[in-house]
Amino acid sequence: MDREALEKRNRSEALILLAERLLQKLERGFNSQFPFNHRQRIKTLIRELS
Repeated sequence: MDREALEKRNRSEALILLAERLLQKLERGFNSQFPFNHRQRIKTLIRELS
């Protein structure tokens, strides 16, 4: 794997972790106010990137 591909993979993994942490925070703090379809869309995007 070349350096550029490795950097892209590392950045994408960092963004996935960040998105997962933020989603968990949102679910704990605003679960009833944060629309279900938005949560599902975010989870789907995270799975696609993983």
